[in-house]
Amino acid sequence: MDRQWLRGQPRRRMVRAGHRARSDAARHAWRVLTVATCLVMLSLLAGGVLVALAQARFSGSDSISVHVFVAPGDTLWEIAADRAPSGVDLRYAVYQLRELNGLASANLRVGQRIQLPPGWRPD
Repeated sequence: MDRQWLRGQPRRRMVRAGHRARSDAARHAWRVLTVATCLVMLSLLAGGVLVALAQARFSGSDSISVHVFVAPGDTLWEIAADRAPSGVDLRYAVYQLRELNGLASANLRVGQRIQLPPGWRPD
């Protein structure tokens, strides 16, 4: 009976010649593949973060939003004509107002808050 394991020494196994070399090469290849995969995943993650930061920076999310409260007799057409930048087609300006505020129709209620697109005049 082999009692070396009782004395705290590891038991040694018989290994075929060349078997350990293949195992080391396979382990090395696996490590290289794992490290390469991790590097690719980290670069994709970093690229995604950079794209998200760029979109947040250039989307105008940090600009001040301007709102208008609807007075009696106001229409989207009048709001667009008064506050849209010069040279903008009023039909497109009304479309922008409807899309930005989620309006299904051009009907407004007195006191309703209307958000203006970036670049429009607040007064």
